[in-house]
Amino acid sequence: MGEFITRTMLAEQLSDFGFEHFVDSDGDVGGLGPGFRFYLFPVDDSEWVRYFAMLDQEFESGARPWLLDRLNEWNGTRMGPHAYTEPAPDGRLAVCLGDLYVAYRDDPKTVQAEIVRWVLMSDKFVEWLESQGEPVV
Repeated sequence: MGEFITRTMLAEQLSDFGFEHFVDSDGDVGGLGPGFRFYLFPVDDSEWVRYFAMLDQEFESGARPWLLDRLNEWNGTRMGPHAYTEPAPDGRLAVCLGDLYVAYRDDPKTVQAEIVRWVLMSDKFVEWLESQGEPVV
C-alpha cells in the first residue's frame, strides 16, 4: 500500500498546478472552475482520493423533469462524471458531479493528472448543460 493522502497534500497538488483553491470551515480542500466548485477528499486511512463537484447554478424544483431528462442523456452517453441532483436547503435543485476516485500511489503526478481530467470533464458538463437551453418549468 502507498502513502496515505492528506488534505495538506491535496492543497499542495492544487497549488502546484495553479488551481484557485480553498480550505473550507470543515477542513475540506476545494477548487473553483468556471460555473462550478469541486472538492477533493482523502478517503480515511487509505491512499484514495475522492472528487466531487457542484454547479454554481441551482434550478427551481419545477424544472426537475427537464433537468432529469438532460442528466439522463448526459449519463447515458458519456463515461463520466456521473451527474445527479441534490435538494438545496432552499428547496431548489443542486446539480452534482462525481464521485470519482484515484489512488495516490508513489507518483503524485498521477493524482494531478486525474484532478486535471476531472476538472476538464466538469467544465465540459457545464458547457453542455448551458447549450441545452433554458429549463422548462
